[in-house]
Amino acid sequence: MRQAIRHRTTTRNITRLRMRTQRQIVRDVMLSAAECDTWLTLAELARLTRFGEASISAQLRHLRKPECGGFQIKKRVRAALPGRPPQAGSLWEYRLFWGRRRSRKQGVRGAKSFGWRKKAGSARGRERGSEAGAGL
Repeated sequence: MRQAIRHRTTTRNITRLRMRTQRQIVRDVMLSAAECDTWLTLAELARLTRFGEASISAQLRHLRKPECGGFQIKKRVRAALPGRPPQAGSLWEYRLFWGRRRSRKQGVRGAKSFGWRKKAGSARGRERGSEAGAGL
């Protein structure tokens, strides 16, 4: 009985090691394309990976995050293709680079926050309290 359980656990662990996430697959395809100096459209990525274009676009966005690799993703408009009508809109192509992105906070020198922050113990709150008490 123990051997059967150990065998199932081993098989499950091997299967878990073999299964890669969608993000890892998209990353590997994009890195392979980058080695060949190739730009890929979402449709081309969809044909290579068999994932939908919307989910590939989302995975490319995730790859920009520092916790997912912090890759640089460049995009550009592909030149007009013969047989493609001009009203079809722009066709974007993407390429992944190894370089780490700078975060917004690194780009702004000395920035501590990006939003409005109320100062602790502001005078406005004390003034209102004193005005209300003065009439009593």
